[in-house]
Amino acid sequence: MDPFLATHQDSAQAEALLDLVTNQLDASMGMLTLHGPEGERPRILTSRNMSTSLASTMAASIDRDLSRPGDSNGAEWWGAMAWPSTVSRDGDGHARVTFLYRATPWRAIGLTACRDDRREDRWGELQSSELKSWVEPILGLIWRAEHEYALREGLARAIDRFDFGIVLLDADASPWFVNARARQLFDAGDGIRRAGHAIAASDFDDTIRLQTAIRHDSVSGDSFHVLLLHRTRMRPLIAVVASLDCEHDLCGKPATALYLLDPDRDSRAMVSALCRAHGLTATESELAMHLVGGATVENAANRMHIQIQTARAYLKQVFAKTGTHRQAELVRAILRGIVLIG
Repeated sequence: MDPFLATHQDSAQAEALLDLVTNQLDASMGMLTLHGPEGERPRILTSRNMSTSLASTMAASIDRDLSRPGDSNGAEWWGAMAWPSTVSRDGDGHARVTFLYRATPWRAIGLTACRDDRREDRWGELQSSELKSWVEPILGLIWRAEHEYALREGLARAIDRFDFGIVLLDADASPWFVNARARQLFDAGDGIRRAGHAIAASDFDDTIRLQTAIRHDSVSGDSFHVLLLHRTRMRPLIAVVASLDCEHDLCGKPATALYLLDPDRDSRAMVSALCRAHGLTATESELAMHLVGGATVENAANRMHIQIQTARAYLKQVFAKTGTHRQAELVRAILRGIVLIG
Protein backbone atom coordinates (compact mmCIF):
# COMPACT_ATOMS: atom_id res chain seq x y z
CA MET A 1 0.00 0.00 0.00
CA ASP A 2 1.28 3.45 -0.88
CA PRO A 3 1.95 5.26 2.45
CA PHE A 4 1.23 8.57 0.73
CA LEU A 5 -2.39 7.46 0.19
CA ALA A 6 -4.99 6.97 2.93
CA THR A 7 -6.69 3.74 1.86
CA HIS A 8 -8.53 0.91 3.55
CA GLN A 9 -7.10 -2.57 3.75
CA ASP A 10 -7.50 -4.93 0.82
CA SER A 11 -10.93 -6.65 1.05
CA ALA A 12 -9.85 -9.66 -1.04
CA GLN A 13 -9.83 -11.96 2.01
CA ALA A 14 -13.43 -11.11 2.93
CA GLU A 15 -14.61 -11.43 -0.67
CA ALA A 16 -12.86 -14.78 -1.10
CA LEU A 17 -14.49 -16.18 2.06
CA LEU A 18 -17.91 -14.95 0.98
CA ASP A 19 -17.51 -16.55 -2.46
CA LEU A 20 -16.43 -19.87 -0.94
CA VAL A 21 -19.35 -20.08 1.47
CA THR A 22 -22.02 -19.01 -1.00
CA ASN A 23 -20.70 -21.47 -3.60
CA GLN A 24 -20.57 -24.27 -1.02
CA LEU A 25 -24.19 -23.61 -0.04
CA ASP A 26 -25.36 -23.11 -3.64
CA ALA A 27 -26.45 -19.59 -2.72
CA SER A 28 -26.79 -16.84 -5.30
CA MET A 29 -26.24 -13.95 -2.86
CA GLY A 30 -24.33 -13.17 0.30
CA MET A 31 -22.80 -10.47 2.47
CA LEU A 32 -20.32 -9.92 5.30
CA THR A 33 -21.41 -7.50 8.03
CA LEU A 34 -20.08 -5.91 11.23
CA HIS A 35 -22.48 -5.39 14.13
CA GLY A 36 -22.08 -3.23 17.22
CA PRO A 37 -24.14 -2.34 20.30
CA GLU A 38 -27.89 -1.90 19.98
CA GLY A 39 -28.70 1.33 18.16
CA GLU A 40 -25.42 1.37 16.23
CA ARG A 41 -25.98 0.90 12.51
CA PRO A 42 -24.40 -2.30 11.11
CA ARG A 43 -21.69 -1.94 8.48
CA ILE A 44 -21.63 -4.01 5.30
CA LEU A 45 -18.03 -5.01 4.57
CA THR A 46 -18.72 -6.69 1.23
CA SER A 47 -21.65 -8.26 -0.60
CA ARG A 48 -22.31 -10.53 -3.54
CA ASN A 49 -25.22 -10.01 -5.98
CA MET A 50 -27.26 -8.15 -3.34
CA SER A 51 -28.94 -4.78 -3.73
CA THR A 52 -28.14 -2.14 -1.15
CA SER A 53 -31.71 -2.15 0.14
CA LEU A 54 -31.84 -5.95 0.56
CA ALA A 55 -28.45 -6.03 2.28
CA SER A 56 -29.50 -3.24 4.66
CA THR A 57 -32.80 -4.99 5.47
CA MET A 58 -31.10 -8.29 6.23
CA ALA A 59 -28.36 -6.60 8.26
CA ALA A 60 -31.05 -4.95 10.39
CA SER A 61 -32.72 -8.34 10.87
CA ILE A 62 -29.41 -9.84 12.05
CA ASP A 63 -29.06 -6.92 14.47
CA ARG A 64 -32.42 -7.78 15.98
CA ASP A 65 -31.27 -11.38 16.45
CA LEU A 66 -28.11 -10.18 18.15
CA SER A 67 -30.03 -7.95 20.55
CA ARG A 68 -31.43 -11.04 22.26
CA PRO A 69 -29.62 -11.90 25.51
CA GLY A 70 -28.46 -15.36 24.42
CA ASP A 71 -28.64 -18.05 21.78
CA SER A 72 -31.34 -20.69 21.38
CA ASN A 73 -30.02 -22.47 24.47
CA GLY A 74 -30.12 -19.30 26.54
CA ALA A 75 -26.31 -19.16 26.88
CA GLU A 76 -24.21 -16.04 26.40
CA TRP A 77 -21.44 -16.44 23.88
CA TRP A 78 -18.57 -14.58 22.29
CA GLY A 79 -15.17 -15.36 20.87
CA ALA A 80 -16.62 -18.27 18.87
CA MET A 81 -19.21 -19.11 16.27
CA ALA A 82 -22.92 -19.20 16.97
CA TRP A 83 -24.74 -21.43 14.49
CA PRO A 84 -28.29 -20.89 13.25
CA SER A 85 -30.79 -23.60 14.05
CA THR A 86 -33.19 -22.69 11.23
CA VAL A 87 -33.11 -21.04 7.84
CA SER A 88 -34.78 -17.62 7.98
CA ARG A 89 -37.15 -16.42 5.27
CA ASP A 90 -38.52 -12.99 4.56
CA GLY A 91 -41.79 -11.95 2.94
CA ASP A 92 -40.24 -11.86 -0.53
CA GLY A 93 -39.21 -15.49 -0.40
CA HIS A 94 -35.50 -14.91 0.33
CA ALA A 95 -34.00 -17.70 2.40
CA ARG A 96 -30.88 -16.89 4.40
CA VAL A 97 -28.51 -18.56 6.79
CA THR A 98 -26.17 -16.38 8.88
CA PHE A 99 -23.01 -17.51 10.62
CA LEU A 100 -22.13 -15.20 13.50
CA TYR A 101 -18.78 -14.73 15.21
CA ARG A 102 -19.16 -12.56 18.31
CA ALA A 103 -15.74 -11.08 19.03
CA THR A 104 -16.82 -9.15 22.15
CA PRO A 105 -20.02 -9.04 24.19
CA TRP A 106 -21.12 -6.07 22.07
CA ARG A 107 -19.63 -6.63 18.63
CA ALA A 108 -19.94 -9.42 16.10
CA ILE A 109 -19.15 -10.22 12.48
CA GLY A 110 -21.74 -12.03 10.39
CA LEU A 111 -21.53 -13.97 7.15
CA THR A 112 -24.88 -14.38 5.42
CA ALA A 113 -25.63 -16.69 2.48
CA CYS A 114 -28.92 -16.05 0.72
CA ARG A 115 -30.97 -17.27 -2.23
CA ASP A 116 -34.20 -16.05 -3.70
CA ASP A 117 -36.10 -19.30 -4.38
CA ARG A 118 -38.76 -21.04 -2.30
CA ARG A 119 -37.24 -24.50 -2.16
CA GLU A 120 -37.94 -26.20 1.11
CA ASP A 121 -34.74 -28.22 1.40
CA ARG A 122 -32.64 -27.76 4.50
CA TRP A 123 -29.59 -26.48 2.60
CA GLY A 124 -28.30 -24.25 5.38
CA GLU A 125 -28.88 -26.69 8.20
CA LEU A 126 -27.35 -29.66 6.40
CA GLN A 127 -24.19 -27.94 5.24
CA SER A 128 -23.45 -25.23 7.80
CA SER A 129 -21.82 -27.62 10.30
CA GLU A 130 -19.42 -28.80 7.61
CA LEU A 131 -18.19 -25.23 7.16
CA LYS A 132 -17.49 -24.50 10.81
CA SER A 133 -13.92 -25.80 10.93
CA TRP A 134 -12.66 -23.29 8.37
CA VAL A 135 -15.22 -20.46 8.38
CA GLU A 136 -14.82 -19.69 12.09
CA PRO A 137 -11.06 -19.01 12.13
CA ILE A 138 -11.26 -16.93 8.95
CA LEU A 139 -14.09 -14.84 10.36
CA GLY A 140 -11.94 -14.32 13.45
CA LEU A 141 -9.03 -13.18 11.28
CA ILE A 142 -11.25 -10.76 9.36
CA TRP A 143 -12.56 -9.36 12.65
CA ARG A 144 -9.05 -8.84 13.99
CA ALA A 145 -7.98 -7.20 10.73
CA GLU A 146 -10.93 -4.79 10.91
CA HIS A 147 -10.20 -4.10 14.58
CA GLU A 148 -6.53 -3.38 13.84
CA TYR A 149 -7.51 -1.15 10.93
CA ALA A 150 -9.90 0.82 13.15
CA LEU A 151 -7.14 1.24 15.75
CA ARG A 152 -4.62 2.42 13.14
CA GLU A 153 -7.18 4.80 11.66
CA GLY A 154 -7.91 6.28 15.08
CA LEU A 155 -4.21 6.73 15.80
CA ALA A 156 -3.65 8.29 12.37
CA ARG A 157 -6.52 10.75 12.94
CA ALA A 158 -5.08 11.66 16.34
CA ILE A 159 -1.64 12.23 14.82
CA ASP A 160 -3.14 14.31 12.01
CA ARG A 161 -4.50 16.78 14.55
CA PHE A 162 -0.92 17.87 15.28
CA ASP A 163 0.30 20.57 12.94
CA PHE A 164 3.55 18.92 11.92
CA GLY A 165 4.51 16.19 9.50
CA ILE A 166 5.42 12.69 10.62
CA VAL A 167 7.04 10.09 8.36
CA LEU A 168 7.96 6.62 9.59
CA LEU A 169 10.74 4.97 7.57
CA ASP A 170 11.73 1.31 7.44
CA ALA A 171 15.30 0.04 7.58
CA ASP A 172 15.64 0.67 3.83
CA ALA A 173 14.64 4.33 4.30
CA SER A 174 11.34 3.78 2.47
CA PRO A 175 8.22 5.50 3.85
CA TRP A 176 6.15 3.15 6.00
CA PHE A 177 3.63 5.76 7.20
CA VAL A 178 3.03 9.38 6.15
CA ASN A 179 0.55 11.56 8.03
CA ALA A 180 -1.72 14.15 6.40
CA ARG A 181 0.49 17.19 7.16
CA ALA A 182 3.56 15.43 5.77
CA ARG A 183 1.62 14.53 2.61
CA GLN A 184 0.77 18.22 2.17
CA LEU A 185 4.45 19.14 2.43
CA PHE A 186 5.43 16.40 -0.03
CA ASP A 187 2.71 17.51 -2.47
CA ALA A 188 3.99 21.10 -2.29
CA GLY A 189 7.45 19.76 -3.21
CA ASP A 190 9.27 22.71 -1.65
CA GLY A 191 11.86 21.62 0.92
CA ILE A 192 10.83 17.94 0.87
CA ARG A 193 9.62 15.79 -2.03
CA ARG A 194 8.98 12.25 -3.20
CA ALA A 195 11.70 10.46 -5.11
CA GLY A 196 10.08 7.32 -6.45
CA HIS A 197 9.47 5.10 -3.44
CA ALA A 198 11.87 7.15 -1.31
CA ILE A 199 12.01 10.74 -0.07
CA ALA A 200 14.44 13.55 -0.79
CA ALA A 201 14.95 17.22 -0.08
CA SER A 202 14.48 19.86 -2.78
CA ASP A 203 18.09 20.95 -2.41
CA PHE A 204 20.79 18.42 -3.43
CA ASP A 205 23.06 19.12 -0.45
CA ASP A 206 20.07 18.90 1.91
CA THR A 207 19.20 15.52 0.38
CA ILE A 208 22.69 14.18 1.12
CA ARG A 209 22.49 15.40 4.74
CA LEU A 210 18.97 14.02 5.17
CA GLN A 211 19.76 10.58 3.78
CA THR A 212 22.99 10.40 5.78
CA ALA A 213 21.12 11.23 8.99
CA ILE A 214 18.43 8.63 8.26
CA ARG A 215 20.97 5.88 7.53
CA HIS A 216 23.07 6.82 10.56
CA ASP A 217 20.12 6.85 12.98
CA SER A 218 18.59 3.62 11.66
CA VAL A 219 21.91 1.80 12.21
CA SER A 220 23.35 3.46 15.30
CA GLY A 221 20.19 4.22 17.24
CA ASP A 222 21.37 7.74 18.09
CA SER A 223 18.77 10.00 19.68
CA PHE A 224 18.08 12.52 16.90
CA HIS A 225 19.47 14.84 14.25
CA VAL A 226 18.10 18.31 13.41
CA LEU A 227 18.40 19.61 9.85
CA LEU A 228 17.14 22.61 7.89
CA LEU A 229 15.59 21.81 4.49
CA HIS A 230 15.79 24.95 2.40
CA ARG A 231 12.82 26.27 0.44
CA THR A 232 12.61 28.74 -2.42
CA ARG A 233 10.11 31.25 -1.01
CA MET A 234 9.84 30.55 2.72
CA ARG A 235 12.03 29.83 5.69
CA PRO A 236 13.57 26.33 5.76
CA LEU A 237 11.58 23.39 7.04
CA ILE A 238 12.85 22.03 10.36
CA ALA A 239 13.49 18.29 10.01
CA VAL A 240 14.15 16.07 13.02
CA VAL A 241 15.41 12.54 12.31
CA ALA A 242 14.98 10.22 15.29
CA SER A 243 15.75 6.53 15.67
CA LEU A 244 12.89 4.35 16.93
CA ASP A 245 15.41 1.82 18.23
CA CYS A 246 13.50 -1.12 16.70
CA GLU A 247 15.08 -4.44 15.91
CA HIS A 248 15.14 -5.07 12.17
CA ASP A 249 13.16 -8.04 10.94
CA LEU A 250 11.44 -9.36 7.83
CA CYS A 251 8.23 -7.44 8.62
CA GLY A 252 9.89 -4.17 7.62
CA LYS A 253 8.75 -2.36 10.76
CA PRO A 254 9.54 1.37 11.03
CA ALA A 255 13.09 2.07 12.16
CA THR A 256 13.27 5.88 11.92
CA ALA A 257 10.88 8.77 12.44
CA LEU A 258 11.12 12.01 10.46
CA TYR A 259 9.35 15.02 11.97
CA LEU A 260 8.75 18.05 9.72
CA LEU A 261 7.93 21.45 11.22
CA ASP A 262 7.03 24.52 9.17
CA PRO A 263 8.19 27.72 10.95
CA ASP A 264 5.94 29.82 8.70
CA ARG A 265 2.72 28.14 9.92
CA ASP A 266 0.49 30.49 11.90
CA SER A 267 0.56 29.52 15.60
CA ARG A 268 -1.52 32.44 16.88
CA ALA A 269 -4.59 30.28 17.57
CA MET A 270 -2.67 28.05 19.98
CA VAL A 271 -0.89 31.04 21.58
CA SER A 272 -4.29 32.66 22.14
CA ALA A 273 -5.70 29.44 23.62
CA LEU A 274 -2.74 29.14 25.99
CA CYS A 275 -3.16 32.77 27.07
CA ARG A 276 -6.81 32.08 27.89
CA ALA A 277 -5.74 29.02 29.87
CA HIS A 278 -3.51 31.30 31.98
CA GLY A 279 -6.52 33.54 32.64
CA LEU A 280 -5.31 36.51 30.57
CA THR A 281 -7.87 39.04 29.42
CA ALA A 282 -8.33 39.80 25.72
CA THR A 283 -6.04 42.84 25.96
CA GLU A 284 -3.40 40.98 27.99
CA SER A 285 -3.52 38.11 25.48
CA GLU A 286 -3.08 40.50 22.55
CA LEU A 287 -0.02 42.03 24.22
CA ALA A 288 1.46 38.59 24.92
CA MET A 289 0.88 37.50 21.32
CA HIS A 290 2.72 40.59 20.02
CA LEU A 291 5.64 39.85 22.33
CA VAL A 292 5.77 36.19 21.29
CA GLY A 293 5.80 37.37 17.69
CA GLY A 294 9.02 39.30 18.36
CA ALA A 295 7.70 42.78 19.08
CA THR A 296 9.07 44.99 21.84
CA VAL A 297 6.74 46.50 24.46
CA GLU A 298 6.96 49.83 22.61
CA ASN A 299 6.08 48.23 19.25
CA ALA A 300 3.22 46.30 20.84
CA ALA A 301 1.84 49.47 22.41
CA ASN A 302 1.89 51.25 19.04
CA ARG A 303 0.09 48.33 17.33
CA MET A 304 -2.50 48.22 20.10
CA HIS A 305 -2.90 52.03 20.07
CA ILE A 306 -2.24 52.37 23.80
CA GLN A 307 0.31 54.27 25.87
CA ILE A 308 3.63 52.57 26.64
CA GLN A 309 2.96 52.99 30.37
CA THR A 310 -0.40 51.23 29.93
CA ALA A 311 1.30 48.39 28.05
CA ARG A 312 3.83 48.02 30.85
CA ALA A 313 1.01 47.88 33.40
CA TYR A 314 -0.68 45.13 31.39
CA LEU A 315 2.65 43.31 31.15
CA LYS A 316 2.99 43.23 34.94
CA GLN A 317 -0.43 41.56 35.13
CA VAL A 318 0.66 39.05 32.47
CA PHE A 319 3.82 38.28 34.48
CA ALA A 320 1.75 37.68 37.63
CA LYS A 321 -0.75 35.36 35.89
CA THR A 322 1.89 33.32 34.05
CA GLY A 323 4.38 33.08 36.91
CA THR A 324 7.12 34.85 34.93
CA HIS A 325 9.22 37.92 35.68
CA ARG A 326 10.88 39.02 32.43
CA GLN A 327 9.74 39.37 28.83
CA ALA A 328 12.14 36.68 27.57
CA GLU A 329 10.93 34.30 30.27
CA LEU A 330 7.30 34.97 29.28
CA VAL A 331 7.98 34.26 25.61
CA ARG A 332 9.90 31.10 26.47
CA ALA A 333 7.09 29.86 28.75
CA ILE A 334 4.43 30.39 26.10
CA LEU A 335 6.45 28.86 23.27
CA ARG A 336 7.25 25.80 25.38
CA GLY A 337 3.58 25.38 26.14
CA ILE A 338 2.41 25.40 22.53
CA VAL A 339 1.19 22.10 21.11
CA LEU A 340 0.60 22.72 17.43
CA ILE A 341 -2.82 21.25 16.75
CA GLY A 342 -4.41 22.05 13.41
